[in-house]
Amino acid sequence: MKGFGVFLFILYPGAFVDISTDQLLSLSACQQLRIFCAGVWHNFVIVVIALIVLVCLPTILAPLYFSGESVLITGLTEVLISSH
Repeated sequence: MKGFGVFLFILYPGAFVDISTDQLLSLSACQQLRIFCAGVWHNFVIVVIALIVLVCLPTILAPLYFSGESVLITGLTEVLISSH
């Protein structure tokens, strides 16, 4: 492995690994495929986790909201404003 790094593209975090071509070619085809698919697999896992959090967000935030403790408007009256 030559190097690795982490970056932030707008709001999307990412990471990369720089593997030398000689080392990559010395691996079996199955191992090469595992390395190439690792990024896709981790993106899929992150999306699934984000969807679970998104679906559970109302339940997670429910203790922060109160119902029945607000201003209640029961009626409106029309007010005429005369201009001079």
